[in-house]
Amino acid sequence: MSFAIVDRSRITGSIRNCVQYYHNRAGEPLALYNFSINRQHLAEQPWRSGTLYFLPGDSFVRMALAGQALSNEWASSVAVKPLARLRVEPKDFPFLHQIGGHDDDALLRFYQLEKTIVEAVTGVQGEGKHLLLTLRPTPELSERLAEFLELQREFVPAAGVSVIDGEPVRITVRGPAAYMQVLRDSLDRHLAAAPPTGATND
Repeated sequence: MSFAIVDRSRITGSIRNCVQYYHNRAGEPLALYNFSINRQHLAEQPWRSGTLYFLPGDSFVRMALAGQALSNEWASSVAVKPLARLRVEPKDFPFLHQIGGHDDDALLRFYQLEKTIVEAVTGVQGEGKHLLLTLRPTPELSERLAEFLELQREFVPAAGVSVIDGEPVRITVRGPAAYMQVLRDSLDRHLAAAPPTGATND
């Protein structure tokens, strides 16, 4: 529904729609959703009427995210005919007044810094939801790490990244299984393409 009520002809930049999973003190799972558009357009309230389509599910399969992790998206490799359609208005979306705004420049910068950090990794230890990364020290690394950590808390709050003081430079990363699987795949590709000398990859 969030995609249906955003008037894309009136905005530029990206649309964000994600869910992050937590647990409360009783151990019960909580799904927290985030809806966001380029904040330059948020005050304009660029909403419109839209349509939801109900599709037969027989040919749909859940898409892989990375490794064994699955995404929340499903796809069909063959064309399907909708079973029904439902007209929706912006007021029908229960989180309309909670749609936030994000800075696309900051988001792009976060991805650039993440790529820089991955390319500086010389070793990986750990599995699953906890990784210890050893980084190749450079004159710019400390400054870039500080900027990356600040943006990481904004864009991936469900994950935790911290720097271990000392030499060599090391950081720990903890986060949801899907996020960690995507990160691990990126690290494995980087290390396979340029195997570091004397590094560990346990």
